Amino acid sequence: MKVIALLMATAMVASVVEAASSQCLYCRHMDETSGWLETWSYCDHSDECELDVWNYINRKCVSGWRRGKEITLEECKPEETVCDEFKSTIEEYGVYTNKTN
Repeated sequence: MKVIALLMATAMVASVVEAASSQCLYCRHMDETSGWLETWSYCDHSDECELDVWNYINRKCVSGWRRGKEITLEECKPEETVCDEFKSTIEEYGVYTNKTN
């Protein structure tokens, strides 16, 4: 029941704001880096990524399953991030610094 509510909430949020899909990015990465014995496929409709989806006879996808290698980065709508500029000095050599925004 919680899964259905989560999917409905995700669908409503996705219809209002098209945000980045972590599943899409994950599926793309996993399929590009996987070996020849495994494939990763992505379903746009349910925002779901599956390993070897061809192995599941009843695993349906309204929009159709697509191999992760076929997905372009723009289709996943990644968020653009800007990193702070970093300049090192001799005094900072060997000093651990962690800065989060």
